[in-house]
Amino acid sequence: KDEKQKTVTLTVTGTERMQHLLQSAELLKAGDLYDSENVSLVHHVQEALRAHKLFTRDVDYLVNNGRVVIVDE
Repeated sequence: KDEKQKTVTLTVTGTERMQHLLQSAELLKAGDLYDSENVSLVHHVQEALRAHKLFTRDVDYLVNNGRVVIVDE
């Protein structure tokens, strides 16, 4: 992870685990997570990982009535 640039990347092990989880949930039918037909899924995985690892609730974002509100820097 790069906290300054606010980016994250799955490791090889992380990619394998994510593929297994997504296949178990029937969200990834077959093939590799990074196949072109999975671009939207990869985007959501990356954004979820980024939110989980780089942002802090009540510092970087607020949850108000079930909605996420980004705090301006």
